[in-house]
Amino acid sequence: MRYILSGCLGLGSLLVSPAVQAFQVQYRAFQSQTRLSHNRSPVPTEWNGAYLNGAPQVTSRSRAGDETVLNSLGHELSLGTELYYPYVYMDVGIAQTYYYPGPDQKIEDLAPKAGLQVLTNVQDRWMPFLRVGVSQHRLKLISRRVEIRPLPEALGLTATADRFGVTREWIDNPRLWNGDLSLGCKLYPVPTTAIVLEYRYSQSLGGITVHEKETGISSFANEAGFVSDSELPGFRMISQELSLAIEVEL
Repeated sequence: MRYILSGCLGLGSLLVSPAVQAFQVQYRAFQSQTRLSHNRSPVPTEWNGAYLNGAPQVTSRSRAGDETVLNSLGHELSLGTELYYPYVYMDVGIAQTYYYPGPDQKIEDLAPKAGLQVLTNVQDRWMPFLRVGVSQHRLKLISRRVEIRPLPEALGLTATADRFGVTREWIDNPRLWNGDLSLGCKLYPVPTTAIVLEYRYSQSLGGITVHEKETGISSFANEAGFVSDSELPGFRMISQELSLAIEVEL
């Protein structure tokens, strides 16, 4: 009986130890093409009384649904570990990308991620893999630019347009949950280091409402001309990434 127990314990240690013995650190650089979209919505705007030389006024216009395509480089750092040696791995990491939709405009995307990788052809130095995961995209808009804006007729001004310094921001830093799907291949020039080629597709699991605020400062009067508080309903994000990474086993 003692020999049977010893043999079972020895076999158990062989099965368990490989699953926790190795960690992988990966640095990934990628080219991202991202589509940001939202639905139609009203845009109420409050005009400053000092700008109008009278009482404040509120006007409204309709903003059509829109889709913006952005391209940029990004990078990601992740840590992986074996769940079922040598076929299944789990990874967690964080990626950062800066998009530039126009002059003096920037969108920061900070995205914690987690995923599961399933590897094939594990007996050779090239290993195709499939990855499924989830990511949370924390978006921040920074927009400061000078624009010529048409003035609504309802304001009763003689001028039809004015130049404003416009700041635009997304309040509360919107967060999107995305599902991720990847196809890739790991190439091992040496046993503990891999070059990783990967294509990743990411799509929002559902739309959110983004609260947007615009403030316009009149370049002539040097005072607040208008403030616009509006919403972007049905806000979604779809991304495609091509990446090259280096992965080192610790």
